[in-house]
Amino acid sequence: MITFNVSLPVLLLSSLLVIIMILTLKNKNKFQRRKVIIARRARK
Repeated sequence: MITFNVSLPVLLLSSLLVIIMILTLKNKNKFQRRKVIIARRARK
């Protein structure tokens, strides 16, 4: 039971970190797309 109690929060933290990383990657992609759109408008 001790190992279970220790591993549960560790699993939750790791899953949270993975979710945060995925969200940040998606946000970065959106930012890059916006920058490209702004750059194209500026060129025109």
